[in-house]
Amino acid sequence: MASAMPMQTSLARRMAVCMKYGKPNPQSMKMKIQTMALLSAALFFAGPVAPAASYTMVRSFGVLTNVSGFQPQAPLVQDASGALYGTTSTNEGDLTGTVFKIQPDGTGFQVLMSFSNSSGANPYGGLALSGSTLYGTTYNGGSGGNGTVFTINTDGTGFMVLTNFPAGANLGSHPYAGLILSGSTLYGTTHAGGTGGNGTVFSMSTSGAGLTVLKNFSATVQDPSTFAETNGDGANPQGTLILSGNMLYGTTLNGGSDGYGTVFALNTTTRIFTNLYNFADGNDGANPHAGLALSGGWLFGTASLGGGEFSGTVFTINTNGSGFSPVYTFSGGNDGAYPDGGVTISGNMLYGTTFAGGSIGFGTVFALNTNDPVASFTNLCEFNGGDKGGYPLAGLIVSGGTLYGSTFGTSQDYVAGGRGTLFAVNTNGIGFTNIHSFSYSDGVEPYGELLLSNNILYGTTDAGGSGGNGMVFQVNPDGTGYTVIKNFSAFGYNPSTSQATNSDGANPQAGLVMAGGTLYGTAYSGGSNGYGALFAVNTGNSDFTNLYTFTNGNDGASPQGGLVLSGSLLYGTAANGGSNQNGTVFSINTDGSDFTVVKTFSAMTGVTNSDGANPQAGLALAGNMLYGTAYDGGTHAKGTVFALNTTGSVFTNLHNFTGGNDGANPSAGLVVSGGTLYGTAYSGGSNGYGTVFAINTDGSDFTVLKTFSAMTGATNSDGANPQAGLALFGNMLYGTTRNGGTNGYGTAFSVNTNGGGGSFNTLYTFDSNDGANPYAGLLLSGNALYGTTRNGGGVGDGVVFALTLFPLSPLNIQLAGDNVILTWTNAFFSLQSAPAVTGVYTNVPGAASPYTNAITGSQEFFRLMAN
Repeated sequence: MASAMPMQTSLARRMAVCMKYGKPNPQSMKMKIQTMALLSAALFFAGPVAPAASYTMVRSFGVLTNVSGFQPQAPLVQDASGALYGTTSTNEGDLTGTVFKIQPDGTGFQVLMSFSNSSGANPYGGLALSGSTLYGTTYNGGSGGNGTVFTINTDGTGFMVLTNFPAGANLGSHPYAGLILSGSTLYGTTHAGGTGGNGTVFSMSTSGAGLTVLKNFSATVQDPSTFAETNGDGANPQGTLILSGNMLYGTTLNGGSDGYGTVFALNTTTRIFTNLYNFADGNDGANPHAGLALSGGWLFGTASLGGGEFSGTVFTINTNGSGFSPVYTFSGGNDGAYPDGGVTISGNMLYGTTFAGGSIGFGTVFALNTNDPVASFTNLCEFNGGDKGGYPLAGLIVSGGTLYGSTFGTSQDYVAGGRGTLFAVNTNGIGFTNIHSFSYSDGVEPYGELLLSNNILYGTTDAGGSGGNGMVFQVNPDGTGYTVIKNFSAFGYNPSTSQATNSDGANPQAGLVMAGGTLYGTAYSGGSNGYGALFAVNTGNSDFTNLYTFTNGNDGASPQGGLVLSGSLLYGTAANGGSNQNGTVFSINTDGSDFTVVKTFSAMTGVTNSDGANPQAGLALAGNMLYGTAYDGGTHAKGTVFALNTTGSVFTNLHNFTGGNDGANPSAGLVVSGGTLYGTAYSGGSNGYGTVFAINTDGSDFTVLKTFSAMTGATNSDGANPQAGLALFGNMLYGTTRNGGTNGYGTAFSVNTNGGGGSFNTLYTFDSNDGANPYAGLLLSGNALYGTTRNGGGVGDGVVFALTLFPLSPLNIQLAGDNVILTWTNAFFSLQSAPAVTGVYTNVPGAASPYTNAITGSQEFFRLMAN
């Protein structure tokens, strides 16, 4: 009997069925039992059972040895050997910033510390260096969630949290600025907290002992005439302090008598505090973000806003509070705007950066002579929003004749330099060098289905990689052999058109197809026109070919789904573009020739049309017919299922989704079996969270196989919003939901093609640590399902996973006289019986292997069901 069940289909829900007859001859009965068992062996049944599958994380994206971090916004420090040290304020996935080291020529980049909330989060401030020891702050994280003070050696060893700022305490919270060091004492500020809720000045020992609040900034009150939040001393210090003798000097971002910040002095011995100046948002400036520089008895600083042109100022003031003067007012034009980073003094020269402005708006590096600041003002260089970076938030350091600094990055995250840079430029403005661009160390956010070929899994990530725009990868099913085959290049940014383009495409969101040793796929954006591309890449030598670049014209734009291959022709969809801007179906030869629009989706009347709009998924091919879905449009504006012959001459709208019980907005493709199509609707259904459906290829007999249940908050029992298509084996469909499940991070499920009660099973519920939010469908190989999640895993950047379905427990049948002996070996399965092969099946009370039945009475069918 066991030989009737092919073991390569060992699936958790696979069952054996046998038949019990009364009265016939035992030998003829044996033949009938075997015949019926063979006829029934292809049936699958599923029920609410657990455990359903064992989970393995094959690959966690973003988990590499040198995750570089993003968006530096603090000045660098330099040691005696010339090495530079700094912080990044954010990082990949769930990581929350870094401490790094780099040589002045850009070599030797090394992450010394990668933060992960418990150790601190978001080091916005710079570092203080003493010998081989660095000291710094994190704005968030730590045991109290309100930031930390930390130390780490310059070789990356000895990391220690010296202080966790507690929640709700009067010790202050959220230190934004870096620290200064005097002997064995550290001085710093908190941006918030303290008795007035507006921050503190504190001191502590380098050992972490003796945290002392030297100054609590007072509470503010609202001026009813101006609505400004004012007080007598300032609020929310954000810049690093400077120390001269026993006097600390600093700035507050807000507060003061006019609400626009202050310059202050604090005696570390007597704790006498002096408000040296209140900014009024006039010609003087407003809201100083950075700290001060001291030369002789004069303090120099920047106000980020205000001034006559509302773009900030450079100012000076005597240490006794006299002689305040705005020495330079930014115009917001070519000279720059918003000097957030403060100034650095070298001799009688001041050097600084502006966050914005310059001829193309991405900020500047400037210099001015304190003896004649207006006449001597020089725009040393401008940032371009591309390979030079953009939007510098930090100040500069001077080493010899070279200035070193950083850019925060641009709004174009995936442009070269978009996540921040480190740069060097000579003090005379020549020799600008980008010494480091911060970028992903790995691909992140896999959207697409996996492909298995020769026991190797191939896939794509939507983002990450060295260019930030995704990649093609391979990995063995056991997690070994992870290799990046292709990194999609960073964008170049054209400020005149605001268009981000590259040569090869960007953000592949679908799976791949293979012919020979070549993978074919789609890139959702990028290419020379910025609207996506079709590509081929060789798995052996990584040779890459851009087969086609979309124009957003009649050809389409934004290919979101994968390709299907027939001979030497590839077929696919473009979600947008086309003559009506509602998407297209296209074909192209594998060598990139003969791109043809097979179908253009029609124009809308309001939000409806006759055929659908915006096909987000790839196609299913059967014979000369293509089957697909459109996410929008149709007669109810909720999407369609369609059929189209490969020449484009015959198009049929098979189903218009209503948004009711049938579902709405199918974002995934279809699977075809015989004359039936199976698919998912992302939303709709009686509970609004999507459906699994079947429909004949001629458009008849639309059937809902599964309606996903209502959610309580973000959770339910079975999942919600199936974004991906289905995998079919026998009469069992396997799929994923993007959301829902008992943890709210999505599920993997199976459902019988017959539908009905008891045919659905939740195979696995994701919990974020193991992955979260699967956008892609499943690949079935042997008794394992392979898939990806967009998020979750080691650092939150997504995973490749395997679900091993529990092996089949064959139901063995033996005749013993007038009895049938049923045996099975897996304790996870229980014996069930029914009077007909289609059920209803119920557990046989007290049945254990071996189970004996007499050959008498009416016919009866048996099966095994996992517990």
